[in-house]
Amino acid sequence: MTIQCPQCSTDYVRRAHREGVLERFASLVYIYPFRCQLCTRRFRVLQWGIRYAKQLVDRRQFERIPARVLVTFSGDRISGEGVVTNLSVRNCALQTATPLSEGALLQMRLQIWDRKPAVTIEQAAVRSVRPSSVGLQFIEFQGGESHRLGQFVSGLLGLPAFKSIPG
Repeated sequence: MTIQCPQCSTDYVRRAHREGVLERFASLVYIYPFRCQLCTRRFRVLQWGIRYAKQLVDRRQFERIPARVLVTFSGDRISGEGVVTNLSVRNCALQTATPLSEGALLQMRLQIWDRKPAVTIEQAAVRSVRPSSVGLQFIEFQGGESHRLGQFVSGLLGLPAFKSIPG
């Protein structure tokens, strides 16, 4: 059975972590939470007879896709540039020579297409700093920027463009 997002109709969904007592009880009758990897919608699906083993290794809600995207960023008394090396609709890994610290808030511009304006992420938080990369979580988008990023990720996966998202 292929699971599709009820909002954008893509089948690029991922099993989500159960949240709360209700979802734990629902899983006893084979109802599990999923999250769309493109439009970010969280939903539940009945999968009769299927059990999921607990996975402790990957706690991410969104699967990252290998990418090579030029980016500029700025924040409180800091600005720089770098390259996004993997990307999802809500986070990325960034290689940059600019020193960043965990908790820093940045505005980012991802140049995902050659002849179109960059995707602007109004607020991204630095979640991890490693010697080779920085992990960022996208917190705030304006207008249709989140949808534009989702369309780009869809293209990286070779998936057809997904439907517009209402509202």
